[in-house]
Amino acid sequence: MNQTGTEKHTKKKRKWLWLIVVLLAVVAVVLVTQKKAPSEGFNVRTAVAETGSLSITVVGTGNLEYDEAVDIEIPSGIVIDEIPIESGASIATGDTLATFDPLSIKQEIKSVQGQLDALYRQISAARETPETESIKAVVPGRVKKIYALEGGNALDTYLDSGALMLLSSNEKMAVAFEGSAGLTVGDEIVVVLENGNTEEGTVEEAVGEKYTVTLTDDGPKLGEAVTIQNEDGSVLGKGNLHIHQPVKVISSYGDIKTIHVSENEKVRIGETLITLEGIPVSTEYEQLLADRDELLEKLDALLELSKSNTLAAEMNGVILNVNIVEGTPTGGTAPDPTATTGNQAFATSQASPSAMGDIMATAFTAASDDNVVLTVNVDELDILSIEKGMNVDITFDAVPDKTFTGKITEVSDSAVAGAGIAKYPVKVVIPRDEVMRAGMNATATILVEKRENVLLIPVVALQETGGRVYVYTEQNAKTGELSGETDIITGNSDGVYVEVLDGLKSSSTLYYRAAANEFMERFYSQDRFGGNYGYGGNGGE
Repeated sequence: MNQTGTEKHTKKKRKWLWLIVVLLAVVAVVLVTQKKAPSEGFNVRTAVAETGSLSITVVGTGNLEYDEAVDIEIPSGIVIDEIPIESGASIATGDTLATFDPLSIKQEIKSVQGQLDALYRQISAARETPETESIKAVVPGRVKKIYALEGGNALDTYLDSGALMLLSSNEKMAVAFEGSAGLTVGDEIVVVLENGNTEEGTVEEAVGEKYTVTLTDDGPKLGEAVTIQNEDGSVLGKGNLHIHQPVKVISSYGDIKTIHVSENEKVRIGETLITLEGIPVSTEYEQLLADRDELLEKLDALLELSKSNTLAAEMNGVILNVNIVEGTPTGGTAPDPTATTGNQAFATSQASPSAMGDIMATAFTAASDDNVVLTVNVDELDILSIEKGMNVDITFDAVPDKTFTGKITEVSDSAVAGAGIAKYPVKVVIPRDEVMRAGMNATATILVEKRENVLLIPVVALQETGGRVYVYTEQNAKTGELSGETDIITGNSDGVYVEVLDGLKSSSTLYYRAAANEFMERFYSQDRFGGNYGYGGNGGE
């Protein structure tokens, strides 16, 4: 039987009416539930102020690294036979790291002996130094100041006074002064010395009211206070004498044996001013001695290798890099197979070792396995609370439920860039455990301070308005409204609990509303697991 359009319309209308009724019922249930919720404390939590301990920590993350790397060196010029290890391999004391061609070791020993023969001859020739050395005048002039003392050290005198003595090179002393005399360059004036004697002076420079006057260097003393006058005796200004064109006499070595001149004495170019004794050996001689020591170190290493043609590990650790290749010589070109005698080696070894290439070559880079290192960046707000020697708790993402202990060995003074806030690298050394691997993600927790017997409340219970910090201490059981605002003074916090310095007593009950995510968490916890969300306690102890 077909339905008319009116019947269809009536049924659709009834359907919508039923839907509206159901929705209104749901809304009513929700409203009733929400109305009851406050009275039941559904979204209000309580906390109790209790005495406990508070740990103030600084936390940082980083990746584990091996402790400081060391280079394992071998003599250059010897040929590698075999390398039985690879980068990343663990080694123990005595393990074989490389073997060498015996002939190449013998040839290199002869080559080094030849180089040493050449060096000893050069050292013998450079060893002889004169007992004394003279310092001569490089310009003609007049001695105006002697700082050196016989028996004194030339370098010490130079560092203290800036020179061993000062010469005047153009026969002029000078004095600078200021005044309103209206002088011009070339004007002649009178310079009155400390002893009352006078000298003729000439205006050398005139810039505004600043003048420089020159006079003879024969007699007037360096630093002497003088008065500048007109010929009629009127005072134009005062100042202290200086050398117009000074020449410094200096030396950076030796002891002062004899001073051959006196102040105000005129000297000729090339004239001996000072004789030095205790002349040190030349820098060339010192370099030759250093080269000899390096060659002797290489010879000792070669002789040790020649016993077994093998390089053995001298520590327990990890190989970070292998820097040599099988079948090739270390440190450059292979030794000349025709160099069968020391004399042939000598003939090709006249230059110093420093000009002949490396004496030793880095075969491996290794790290000890005694310790590992974690470097974390600490915020500038926390860095002043961090000190060298502090203990650090270390946890690894890859090693759950286990905490290791390290110690801070270095706190950097220089910051690294980090999102507008200065970060300071802090180095933590950790005794290595067999589970630790380089590159592991690690978290360092540094205990900065632990406060005992302090009054604590949850951070989430704090309320802040207009600079006030307060808590609610009362709740209306029917409406769920919070009241009893109580101002408090807070201290340190670990992010979960905060120390209360004033305003509350132990066992005080606090009320606060749960945040949205906490509300849902509590809802599901109560609904499924019967969770208890009352706060209080001892600050995470």
